[in-house]
Amino acid sequence: NFRALVYCIYEERVNAIGVKSWREGIKYEILNIDPDDVDYDRDTFLFDTLVEIGTREFKFRNLKEATTMLELVLWKMKMDDRIKDKRRCKKKRRLTNEALRNQCRVGCGADIVITN
Repeated sequence: NFRALVYCIYEERVNAIGVKSWREGIKYEILNIDPDDVDYDRDTFLFDTLVEIGTREFKFRNLKEATTMLELVLWKMKMDDRIKDKRRCKKKRRLTNEALRNQCRVGCGADIVITN
């Protein structure tokens, strides 16, 4: 039937959307169309579905890029704080910038995963 065909056409792109609620929403719309609806038009539905998938893909890419930027900013702030602490430290042993960067990389919290 038409629903299964539409789902097969767009399944790979829909599954690539990283936000589960967006992905499930599109799947729900595709699998619950009513072919007996008076206002139902296959071409319009295909176009609207394609636009919706494209919009969600674009928003997800932007969200992913913003998340990466936030992570880099937080890492840089942590490094800056460590550099300030290092300057105040009176210890004989001082870290080089490379060693400091490696230390921050290990303790940056990358093992913490926030599910969507």
